[in-house]
Amino acid sequence: MSLPFCGCGSPAWDSIQVPLHMMKEHSAEVTVEEARAYLSKAVESLISAQADSVAARYNSCANRAYYACFQAAVAALLAAGIRPASPRGEWSHEFVQSQFNGLLITRRKLYPITLRRVLRDTIEVREKADYTPSPLSARVATRVLQQAQDFVRAIQETVL
Repeated sequence: MSLPFCGCGSPAWDSIQVPLHMMKEHSAEVTVEEARAYLSKAVESLISAQADSVAARYNSCANRAYYACFQAAVAALLAAGIRPASPRGEWSHEFVQSQFNGLLITRRKLYPITLRRVLRDTIEVREKADYTPSPLSARVATRVLQQAQDFVRAIQETVL
């Protein structure tokens, strides 16, 4: 199954370049390899979500769709020169959501306002899928999968 935003099923990572206008904070620490690694994880998670949807594994689909968004958001933050303040450099869900929405969408306007709710919406569905006995419906899984595809595509278009 090929992805609509790369057309080949495997992205051409050798051509990634982080635009200079995005490298403001901590530019010496930002590496193309880190953004590349997180985008690669995002695409892998998205491919898994697509496979889970086709196989009617809707709970797993929602889980992988959320993590595709989370990993893509981390790549976007790295490309913008933003890192977590924690000494261990851990990317908490709260930090990623607040920094992506607050800095990259609201302040810097690097991404469309339509992406503002995606991390929150997909984590809520993932938590329902992972932590409640109720199974997700095909309709809900399809919705979060589409949100994840749009989210990852938008970040790839900006970061690549």
